[in-house]
Amino acid sequence: IIFLVFYYEKKKEIKIGALLPVSGVNSDYGNSIKKGMDLAIKFFNSDDNDSDIYLKIEYGDTKGDPNLARKLTDDYINKRKVVAVLGGVEYSDTSAIASVCGKEKVVFLSSAASSSKLSGFSKYFFRICPSDETEGQMMAERIANYQFETFECIERFFENVVIISEQSDYAENVKVAFVEKFPVLQSKIQDIIIYNSIIPDFKNALKILAEKMKTLDNLAIYVLGNSKN
Repeated sequence: IIFLVFYYEKKKEIKIGALLPVSGVNSDYGNSIKKGMDLAIKFFNSDDNDSDIYLKIEYGDTKGDPNLARKLTDDYINKRKVVAVLGGVEYSDTSAIASVCGKEKVVFLSSAASSSKLSGFSKYFFRICPSDETEGQMMAERIANYQFETFECIERFFENVVIISEQSDYAENVKVAFVEKFPVLQSKIQDIIIYNSIIPDFKNALKILAEKMKTLDNLAIYVLGNSKN
């Protein structure tokens, strides 16, 4: 008689904190990032992955409030014992999280915090998105060097651009870098139209844009704002 004994070795659980603005002004960004994390965790913990680690994400809603973000970070590190922290969107909440993580020597990774002021903030802070400055420069090069074909089958480049921008630190930082880079590429910024991101009214912006489109050829429109707007 042969006895077959199967031993089930329980996977080692590792807890990661995810501090995101799932409510408030930046909830679109927070919830979008959360969906991505949920998908990644589902895949990592599936039967198809033979890893001996089980990942668990514990979410916290910062509401974009730096004081709340700081309090949650301390709680998640010292009470919930997470080994790393993910999240952050705006400079205010991200810098608050980064400050606590730096003090506690815990790795903090952000996929959306793009403020240039965060560069070199802490040796424990990392991000996988370009800074505002880099984004502005890259977009200037992309628009100025983008080649397209007209109805007459003539290859042209965008020579003019109108910027439609929300009022936010992010948009301002990207806009400054874009404005500095674009003229160097022998192209012209014809107008910068600002709108209120909380209560957006695009009627005036569209009216100005329509007038520009009547008189300018090879016009690109660069919109700086959140996904909903």
